Amino acid sequence: EALRELPRALSGALSRDEEAARLGSFPRMLERYGATRDGQVVAPAPVVRALFAARWDAIVRGDPTARLSPVERQAYWGWLALGDRPVPAELRLRALRETLLAGGWGAREAAAIAAREAGQRAEAEARYAELAADGNLRLRNAALALE
Repeated sequence: EALRELPRALSGALSRDEEAARLGSFPRMLERYGATRDGQVVAPAPVVRALFAARWDAIVRGDPTARLSPVERQAYWGWLALGDRPVPAELRLRALRETLLAGGWGAREAAAIAAREAGQRAEAEARYAELAADGNLRLRNAALALE
């Protein structure tokens, strides 16, 4: 029920008490993750839904992504991995790996760049080699440009 009410709660259509009951501290989480700015949602709806479901699962089950579908995992980890908010390098690398596992678009290139920036030379070299061997000119050129 809370997930069904999420769009209404975020739009301000509910009373303050109803909104607080439905969302709890979720608006602060959205701000921290860069999904809202000045109280306005800037993340795509699937990302917001995935963040809400992940928060619920983290509270109830201890694992935020265990019950997310592959698409929800792409949205959750992809937002964390590729968003514009600063994220600690280790967490960003984990998010990139999880995005890759979920089949997220652009994660291969981002994982190569993040590994290089984090000083993880072996992982970066492996990712660059994978990109260069792919046969896709865009991916190959992205890898070559960063060597």
